[in-house]
Amino acid sequence: MRLVIFLFFLIAPPLANAFQYSPSEATLTDIRGEQRAEADLQAQQDMAEYAAWAVCAAVVSGAIGVLTLLALWGSLKQTENAIRHSRETEKATQERDQASIRAYVHVDKVTFGKGSRPILYCKNTGSTPAKFFAVGVDIKKVPYGKISQSAVLGNYEMKAWPALGGNSQLTVNAEPTLGEDLLEEYARQRFDPSECLVVVGRIVYADIFDRKFETGFAFYTNYRRGGTFGRPVSNLPAFRELSANEWVAISGQSLGVDTGKN
Repeated sequence: MRLVIFLFFLIAPPLANAFQYSPSEATLTDIRGEQRAEADLQAQQDMAEYAAWAVCAAVVSGAIGVLTLLALWGSLKQTENAIRHSRETEKATQERDQASIRAYVHVDKVTFGKGSRPILYCKNTGSTPAKFFAVGVDIKKVPYGKISQSAVLGNYEMKAWPALGGNSQLTVNAEPTLGEDLLEEYARQRFDPSECLVVVGRIVYADIFDRKFETGFAFYTNYRRGGTFGRPVSNLPAFRELSANEWVAISGQSLGVDTGKN
């Protein structure tokens, strides 16, 4: 028995060493390759994560930039609106101030003068003078029922006068562009009882602010009225501001006045 035990302890260590695992050189190379692959994969994952964070940061930064630009645009728009509103308010205030004192010239009434020629009463109801004014007139013979339809403005030979003071009046003789012969016909009682003598025209003027305006007028009379003039219903303009082109078209150069800006 002792011999068996002795032989066991003598043989056991070599057998143990024979069955112990000892990796070869090729196996070690494969292991190291796998470790490097895992390390590369981890590095790639880390880089992908960093790239994702970088993209997110860029998107957030871009969004902040866009919001900043929108806020700046909104601020500029508000500033622009404020400036526009301020200018509009200033313009409205200026217009209101000018309107309260400017000249308002119109033909207040018409009467017959010497030789049955109509006399126009040109009146300025404004508180400041008109720098100048001009009048153009036509004389018409119209059936009584069509007076309003005849009250339309035409192209007149304008006659100018110098300044008309504020709250003042000036009488001028009507010098018609058309219808001069009708005055004599009316004076000789050659109109039918149903026919009327109609005076239609416009008065244009410039106020102290060098703005140009026009006002239309129409008056009529017949034998039954005894020579007094009435004012028909009409749609003629009243104190309408004229553009530079309108002013030139109406007045031309016959007035001998500055036709510059309004």
